[in-house]
Amino acid sequence: MAAHEETINQINPWHEENSISCRRLQKNQIEVAEENLQESISNWKRNKEEEAETGRVKWSILFQVMQMGSNYWISWAAEQTGRVTKGMLMGTFVLLSGGSSIFILGRTVLMAVVAIETAQRLFHGMITSVFRAPVSFFDTTPSSRILSRSSTDQSTIDTNIPYRLAGLVFALIQLLSMIMLMSQVAWQLILVFLVAYYITTARELARMVGIRKAPILHHFSESIAGAATIRCFNQEQIFMTKIKDLVDEYSRVAFLVIGSCRIRKVAKAERTVATVSSVFTSMQMPKVTTETKDGEVQKRVATAERV
Repeated sequence: MAAHEETINQINPWHEENSISCRRLQKNQIEVAEENLQESISNWKRNKEEEAETGRVKWSILFQVMQMGSNYWISWAAEQTGRVTKGMLMGTFVLLSGGSSIFILGRTVLMAVVAIETAQRLFHGMITSVFRAPVSFFDTTPSSRILSRSSTDQSTIDTNIPYRLAGLVFALIQLLSMIMLMSQVAWQLILVFLVAYYITTARELARMVGIRKAPILHHFSESIAGAATIRCFNQEQIFMTKIKDLVDEYSRVAFLVIGSCRIRKVAKAERTVATVSSVFTSMQMPKVTTETKDGEVQKRVATAERV
């Protein structure tokens, strides 16, 4: 039997080499997996300290102020002709527009620098990962996928994302500027955003109440069904502690729901007061109009008698 095996090994020596290479490949894969696991655990244990903002006012705030200031200056100075002269009007508007243009130029240059730095870091990290990858990675990953990531994704980072990000920042600044200007003219529009925020919060609270209530019922029913087993092993305290924790979690959400209901009642009371006030005002308007007309008639008669 042994002679037969030696003959087979002499005929097929590549079988042993293949098994040895497979063992080495498996060993390399296990080592790589252990290194990745240790790295992920170290990253998970690393805690980030809280960061506090320092320094002066950010440039984005000044850019927003200049964007709003030019429009506000034109609207304020054009109401009456005697407020400012034409030279002062145009000079101030040119200064504000010039400052806004400088900020736009700075924003464009900053976005270009950030885009180039991001693309370089992505390319360097991708190439480094490919060069340091084990042989098993190239055995399981086709070269077309690697080339696609190196070309398509890199092109997207270089051309599309920076310009879309700049457009997003500009749209956000315009939105904030319009909200601030509208709040100065018609501050009642802020109530619309508050109502939308309240509706979203109330909806999530209602969902959380149902989520927190189901575990209490489930735990209570299981405790009743297994009461004999629990008492047999003297585990009453564990089940009592768990149901208390579940009740506490449910109570936190329930208190928030009660508070939101109180706010809703206050809003209804305010709406009722506003309705009553508008009705009372509309009832008094004809009387006030009649008295005003009578007063104007008496003034005209007195003026005619004097003449």
